[in-house]
Amino acid sequence: MVIFGGSCIGNSIAYALSTAGMRNIAVVEADPTYTYTSAPRSAGGIRQQFSLKENILLAKYGAEFLKTPEVLRVDDDVPEFNFRQTGYLYLASTEEQRKDLIERNLIQRQCGIDYTELMDAAQLKAKFPWLKTSDLVLGSFGHKNEGYFDPWALVIGLKKKAIANGVTYIKAKASGGSVVSGPSGLKVESVNLSNGEKIQGETLVNACGVWSANFLDSIAANYSNPAAIARLPIKARKRSICTFNCQVKIEDGCPPLKTPLVIDPNGTYFRPDGTEGQFMVGKSPSAANDPNYDPEDVKQLDIVDDALFNNEMWPEMAERVPAFEGVGKFRHHNGFYEFNTLDENGIMGYHSELKNMYIAAGFSGHGLMQSPGIGRVVSEYIADGKYKTIDVSRFSFDRIINNKPVFETCII
Repeated sequence: MVIFGGSCIGNSIAYALSTAGMRNIAVVEADPTYTYTSAPRSAGGIRQQFSLKENILLAKYGAEFLKTPEVLRVDDDVPEFNFRQTGYLYLASTEEQRKDLIERNLIQRQCGIDYTELMDAAQLKAKFPWLKTSDLVLGSFGHKNEGYFDPWALVIGLKKKAIANGVTYIKAKASGGSVVSGPSGLKVESVNLSNGEKIQGETLVNACGVWSANFLDSIAANYSNPAAIARLPIKARKRSICTFNCQVKIEDGCPPLKTPLVIDPNGTYFRPDGTEGQFMVGKSPSAANDPNYDPEDVKQLDIVDDALFNNEMWPEMAERVPAFEGVGKFRHHNGFYEFNTLDENGIMGYHSELKNMYIAAGFSGHGLMQSPGIGRVVSEYIADGKYKTIDVSRFSFDRIINNKPVFETCII
């Protein structure tokens, strides 16, 4: 077994497989410092407020996992996830948004999520007095198993436990390889590593995140007929997060530390950042201002665009929370967003032509929160040929080939 990509998804798969007793597992990761990896640059949020049962159940599994860090104990070392169950709060200001919250709530409850509460404007104002509610028609508040945690602690905790279970980690960039034809179709015979070696495996897992499409492209390029190998619809998009201090005291209207992650009807979201009066804010750009990036060009992440904060995030936050009218922005960072252009959902399944390559990529912003569940179900499928804990068959690679998207309406 060779897993390409050693961040939250790859490490979770390695952990799950090794915990189940599988041996001879290697993880290939180009940058074990995770300098430009998406997970540590994210907001670290976790929620079950989705519209698809697969996403709901994967995130629920993730929440329960975060509450049991002891499973990743290595000797006296137990990771501290700092899971703050402050909740998620979705706000609706239109009739269409109101109906969407109601429909999603019904699906969530069918999946056993009985802790998402629908609240009218009066209820919202009573519970969150710092919130402007005059234009709101409904809110959905998840008061348990939702909030935020330390992404770095999860990534490293999974890795340390996998190593303790006997998994080998190789520092190298994987690119290119050989593809051969066999009785059951094509297979990847070997993959080239930047250290000059080649690596082989009975099963290969492509968990390279924003680099997943490039990795597959590099392998297909070495086949005699590259066009015969289906590609991944995964692009790297840039997302910005700003951290700021509220200049108003709690008693004067600044949201307290127990404030949930709030998603405004216009898409701007914010949450506390672990310290009283300090907050994190983000917003996805409009489709017209959301270009694809070459994930190899990581220096793009160092380019700061203050216009998005100054012209959109800040004014929209101040409109929703009057106390944010005066803020001091002191940190701004970017991360690549692993965008599945077909339907913004993860791809989990064997490749249609490369019969020994399992794809675990394209999670479009919710891979981190779902990673413990993803590791569990992927390990089940690889070991036993079927999903046991959560059936994610709808997220298979076949839907890419057949152009049959499975849409999630609750994407931030």
